[in-house]
Formats: sequence, structure tokens, C-alpha cells
Amino acid sequence: MKTRSLIIFNPAAGQRGDHLLKRVVTRLEAGGMEVTLLAPRSAGELERIVRDASSTEWDCVIVAGGDGSLKEAINGRSVNNPPLGLIPTGTANVVALELGLPKSPDGLADVILQGRTAQISLAEANGRQFVFTAGVGFDAYLISTVSSRLKKRFGKLAFAIAALRDFMRYRFPMFDIVVDGRTYHGAGVLIMNGSLYAGPYAAAPDRKLTDPDFSVIVLRKPGVRAAASYMFALAKGKLSTHADVDFIASANSVDVTGPEGTIFQADGDNAGILPLRARSGADQAQLIVPPLQAMAAAGL
Repeated sequence: MKTRSLIIFNPAAGQRGDHLLKRVVTRLEAGGMEVTLLAPRSAGELERIVRDASSTEWDCVIVAGGDGSLKEAINGRSVNNPPLGLIPTGTANVVALELGLPKSPDGLADVILQGRTAQISLAEANGRQFVFTAGVGFDAYLISTVSSRLKKRFGKLAFAIAALRDFMRYRFPMFDIVVDGRTYHGAGVLIMNGSLYAGPYAAAPDRKLTDPDFSVIVLRKPGVRAAASYMFALAKGKLSTHADVDFIASANSVDVTGPEGTIFQADGDNAGILPLRARSGADQAQLIVPPLQAMAAAGL
């Protein structure tokens, strides 16, 4: 009997994403997998599709999209779902980097065909699960100003363009941040369920998606100069040791309050407005991962 996979794809992924998806599908079918493609027709439908995808009908559900699409799928899971896989056709594809997914179509298809899985720990922000990060501050503001059209045209460069455009007009408000009952004050906070942020940059070294807790990075100082310093430190992999950062390596709860209407982000998408209540260990999800990642998750 053939292995049956449902691939849910983002029809707005662009030419590069379409090309990658087609090549992966060709390789999957050559490897003996029966593939069904389905595109959500409206906002929120991806969650419903995943929720209804029973393991009696499908052996795996694959999301062809970015971090935001995977987050939607995660929030749509039910107890009857088969494992989730990922074909990274998004802008930053941070989760794909965290999982160590190959970049080539053949490599991605081989990971899916092998079907090795790992249980990752999910966190929660205001009742919605996220995979690798949530945040308040300039990063969340920036995400809210970058249009899908700009991301489709310029990819990751869209965020640099928006940063240059908005750097001088952002007001850098201050927030009250309570981490496991202890209060901090800062111009921003990153809640790191994974290690990487904004692509391949290690914001929380040594953190793994399989860890049951998360790390918290409080950016204490406001202003353009401080923000530029934080960005430079992130690019160098030294944000957690920055002199103006409070780094809490292990935490289970974060509550953030600040100016009314302030946006927070989760996994690189707008996720709501303050107050933010984040909790670790909200749930677990079974993801298809490369063999070495599966062995590491199993402690082998």
C-alpha cells in the first residue's frame, strides 16, 4: 500500500516556492508516495483542513509554506492527526533551520519519505500555540508594517527595507515584563522556545525545540542606538550576553504589559495586542525531521 500524504500549500508563495514544491512532489511520487495537494481558500481554513485530516486517511500532513503557515497547522491539530511535515517556502523559514531540514528538493523529499519524527514542545501566547518565538517591541512593530507584497517581492530583504524606513519614527515605548514572578522593565522582549531568530541567528544559544521550557531576552534600553546595538549583537550570535540585556535561560511564564494597542508577534506574524500572557509547555507536536534530529530527540 502506498504512503498517502496531504500537502497543504500557500498559493501566494511565489515562483520560487512553487518551483520547490513541484520538485518535491515529483520526487515523493517517484519514491512511491501518493500525494494530494490542497490550497486553503480563506484565512483560517488551513487550521480546519489540518483538524479534519485523520490518520486513518493520511499517513502524514505536509505544510508547504513559512513559519506562519506551520503555526496555523500546529493550532489546528487534533488527537487524530498524523505527523506534520514541512516544505519551507516562506520568507525566513526559521523552523526549517531549527529542524535541520535540507534545502534541496530531493533532500526534503527524502526526509518526508523516511518519516522519522520527533516531539517538539510548544509554547502558548494568549491561548494560541507558537513554535519558536514570541516578542514585543520593535520586532513586532516591524512585522506589522511589512506587507505580504513586499515579502513576496524582496524575501528576507523586505524586513531590512522596512527597518530602514521605520527606524527613526518608532517611539520605543517601555514595557513591564514579569518572568516567573520577577519583574523586569525594557523596550522589548523575546520569548525563545527555540534557539534561532530572524533566520539563522542564534538568539538563545543551546536551546532546543524539544526543551519543555523557554528562554527570555529582555532588551532593557530604548532608542535607535540601542536597537542597532541589539541587531549587531544578534548577527554576531551574542545577543544573550549583551551588556544591556537580561537573559533568563530557563523560564515557564512571561506576562507583558505596556501602552494600549501595542502589537505582539508570534513566529513572525502579528498575533494580537497587549497584555501578553505566554506559557511554556503548552503541548507537544509530532514533526517529521531528518534522521539525525530524530535520533537526538530520542537521546540516541
